[in-house]
Amino acid sequence: MAEFAAALDFPEQVLADFLAESDEQPDEDGRFPVVVLSDAVGSIQTDLLDELVAAHENVQAHSDYLRQAKHDLQRLVRESLTGGLSAADVSGALGVSRARVYQMRDGKR
Repeated sequence: MAEFAAALDFPEQVLADFLAESDEQPDEDGRFPVVVLSDAVGSIQTDLLDELVAAHENVQAHSDYLRQAKHDLQRLVRESLTGGLSAADVSGALGVSRARVYQMRDGKR
């Protein structure tokens, strides 16, 4: 296993842990067939890619949500200021400075 992992520049312990949790058994010399090792590496890499894609999709979804929330906040700041609330009222409600209220109104940062 060590030689196989080294040849692929693959972490031996990751491969050993995966095989320990699998139903695969080493042969009488204590070695796993190359096909078993190869399949294990493929499964590990497939799982990693699946997790990577899921994490990326999660970031994208939350980025979209955050972008929409910022847009909604900016719209509500504008509506508040045009609806008669002062910048001091808005800044007090949001816990930000009046300068920040104007930045939010104008879509800055």
